[in-house]
Amino acid sequence: MSRILFISGSSGGHLTPLLAVAEELKKMNASTEIRFLCSPRGEDQDMLTRRGFTFTVLPALCRSSGFPLAFWKNISVAREILRTFRPDIIFSKGGAAGIPLCSLAHKKNIPVILHESDAVMGRANVVASRWADVMCLGFLQEKDSGQRTADFGRTIKFPNPSVRSPKSEVLVTGNPVRPEILTGSREEGLRITGFDGTKPILIILGGSQGAEVLNRIVMNALPPLLAVCDVIHLTGKGKTGAPLQRGYWARPFVDRELPHLYACASLALSRAGASTLSEFAATGLPAILVPLRGLAQDHQMKNAECAEKTGGCILVQQEMLPQTLLPLVTDLLQNEDRRAEMAVKIRQIGGTGAARHVAEIIVENLASAGSDA
Repeated sequence: MSRILFISGSSGGHLTPLLAVAEELKKMNASTEIRFLCSPRGEDQDMLTRRGFTFTVLPALCRSSGFPLAFWKNISVAREILRTFRPDIIFSKGGAAGIPLCSLAHKKNIPVILHESDAVMGRANVVASRWADVMCLGFLQEKDSGQRTADFGRTIKFPNPSVRSPKSEVLVTGNPVRPEILTGSREEGLRITGFDGTKPILIILGGSQGAEVLNRIVMNALPPLLAVCDVIHLTGKGKTGAPLQRGYWARPFVDRELPHLYACASLALSRAGASTLSEFAATGLPAILVPLRGLAQDHQMKNAECAEKTGGCILVQQEMLPQTLLPLVTDLLQNEDRRAEMAVKIRQIGGTGAARHVAEIIVENLASAGSDA
């Protein structure tokens, strides 16, 4: 029986692709033992618990006076999990919390596989790539040939050659998507929201932690929006939406309901996290993207630019959204042919079968390491 340790980052966008891969591995070999290292976020722990996966919580790392202590706590947790769980392989999604474990695993000759979801590599994965056997990419990276939306499965040059391990292989796999995302029912989505289905539906997502600015802009524009569509509003934990009213359904966070909400939606308004974009691609949901600027390596902007090049998304800068939201949404919702065309084009960023592809890479590396995969 093989043991695989999954390392999540600090957001739901890191965890959901890991869950997709873990579920594929279980399909391939039900006896595989899987353990997660996850963030302290309650939503992440709830998702793992509902799906029956065991996990250990890693202390959050933030740029503050408490960073050194939290980092040393992470090292302590890393040593303990390697001693007690004794993984045969490590699969990490990035995040500073995973760096100590990848380093320690490499010293113990435990294979390390990394996955980078975004269109530009995060600093944690740049560091951890020193110890990686395989680097999987969700998008073609900035320093590649300029071709960003095709050739999934091909091997490429490492985007950061100065830190590349001589043995590491780099594969463009696409971003794994949980299989249940594809099982949504429009009828169930309408039942959940209470909508009658006579109007098109706009779904608004601010990422796993919500987006206060998006929430405020949407609430200011809500009366004229509700004249042209029904609205699903996922506000983020601790963030509130508008008061309950006809044609408006808001929740801080959803899990099992999300596939059904996608299935009944006509258009999305969203931040540009890689996992969310991959879910739009998998479901063929056209989107207006409002990237959050200034995050690490400005990765949401890079993701949005990649998605926009397919023709399946429209990129809008946040400062322009108050003026453009209503006319843009109205135009798209009244133009069914354009939305149908966008729905086809957005699928280009998906990378069909990414979860299975990554699971197969893990199994191959287990076999080459001598594990009973």
